[in-house]
Amino acid sequence: MARTAIIGLDGATFRLMDVLCDEGVMPSLASLRSRGVDGVLRSTIPAYTPPAWVSMLTGVNPGRHNVFGFLSSTPQEPVKIAHAGTIAATPLWRLANDRDARVGVYNVPMTYPPAKDVDGFLISGGLAAGWTSPDVRGFASDEEAGSLIAEVTGDAYPIDTVVSYENDWSRLEVIDEVSAIQVKRRRVLGALLEHRDVDLLFAVFEGTDRLQHLHYQYLVECSEWFGAPGADAFRDRAWSYFQELDGAIGDIVAWAGEGGNVMVVSDHGAGPWEKTLNVNLLLHEWGLLRLPSVSRLTRTSLVAGPVQTVARKIVPRSVLLSAKSRMNRGLDWSTARAFASQVAEQGIHVNEAGVFPHGVVPDAEVPTVAADLTRRLLELVDPDDGRPVVDAVVPRAEAIEGPFAARAPHLFPVCRDQRIELSDTLAASSVLTDHRDRPWGYHHQDGIFIGAGPAFIDGALPRALEIVDVLPTAFTVAGLSVPAGLDGNAAHEILTIEGSVADQPRDDADQAMPDGSPAYPFSDEDEKQIEESLRGLGYIE
Repeated sequence: MARTAIIGLDGATFRLMDVLCDEGVMPSLASLRSRGVDGVLRSTIPAYTPPAWVSMLTGVNPGRHNVFGFLSSTPQEPVKIAHAGTIAATPLWRLANDRDARVGVYNVPMTYPPAKDVDGFLISGGLAAGWTSPDVRGFASDEEAGSLIAEVTGDAYPIDTVVSYENDWSRLEVIDEVSAIQVKRRRVLGALLEHRDVDLLFAVFEGTDRLQHLHYQYLVECSEWFGAPGADAFRDRAWSYFQELDGAIGDIVAWAGEGGNVMVVSDHGAGPWEKTLNVNLLLHEWGLLRLPSVSRLTRTSLVAGPVQTVARKIVPRSVLLSAKSRMNRGLDWSTARAFASQVAEQGIHVNEAGVFPHGVVPDAEVPTVAADLTRRLLELVDPDDGRPVVDAVVPRAEAIEGPFAARAPHLFPVCRDQRIELSDTLAASSVLTDHRDRPWGYHHQDGIFIGAGPAFIDGALPRALEIVDVLPTAFTVAGLSVPAGLDGNAAHEILTIEGSVADQPRDDADQAMPDGSPAYPFSDEDEKQIEESLRGLGYIE
């Protein structure tokens, strides 16, 4: 079989990739585009790392694979971090091995702890126990692969690239730190491919996402930040990172060879982050949620503004986490009709009886509450400009289906072309928090897809692909039978393959909960470290 590579660029968007290709910063990526097919790859709803990458790994939507965000718990439950054992559908590496294909899975999020029975290799990406430490162990599928990585990196290998909105957006040096990790990623992957013969490779590089979170408006012309003093310096420094990333793409293209095929994908796109809609405060104003009395202090402009920023820098994280936990426990669930989801789920739950531990809304009343919330959200205006805040409200049934769908938010508001994100914080002074004094970026549903090699046509995608289409398309290109029952489909309209593979009926193997799923891998201290890392990226409050 011809070698097939899936290259994941976390958070990549053509808004930036176009510029990098046109200016000669990423010649390897530009070459793939010029000789292949490209277009939009539409992310999950919401467009967030955990559900998106896992949907790509399994070919099914979150209602079937059971990963909705970084946490596997709801706001009414004790915090539990999502991990590989949370995935309730068969992942790519098992599907490929079942078809006698050796597979390399490198740095894909949500693959910790790693499976130990992989024919090939699996090196976990975040989340992982102690992921903020370069000395974490247990991230490799086998001891030999772990030893090789230790040898290549000098025994210090970071599971993830961790940055902080509050502390790093004004630091040029953070780009060098992200670049240094990318250098390690490239060297490690090169060594693994040299020592392990695999047929199908899925490798993810996360630095694209981290730099856009911090500096998107410096990098893409979309606001006054692009022309601000010092913006050129940030762009120049960031271009050096993208050059290194392009080198890694070139290495993978060389590994695939002339007869191989390469797909470049992203879990979501990116855009400017202008404001945050503080959902629980809004629900409180609407009389649907009663906030704890302590939140009156944390919501004052003094505490919710500069004091909170300083506190995150100097107060031990254990103290901050404890304070947030106490505040959330003070929510009056007995009268709550609705509440905000975790940040990474970007939605609103109706407090449904029989679904949540403290649910009070009878099943028969849920549609009425959801309809009322939808109407109010669409009528909500920003007092700064009098314009609507919410473009659309996507009901759960339109985005998520399957045995785990009840775990998902009932409603997904989409705000101002995703320039406004949702938060569950109680420590804000108003319903809308303005971030336009920072060059930050956040997620957008439109990611990227590029396919090049003998199996792909030249030109543009005739339609946007869905993220669940990646696995069946990759399997078709690699000459592997496509599992039955996936939510996604192979994109035959962009493939040159004829006959045996593309025309075969789908394989009759069902998607199923994997046997021997890992036990919960995180200690209390691990949970605190991961929570604080996610908080630094704005993924949880």
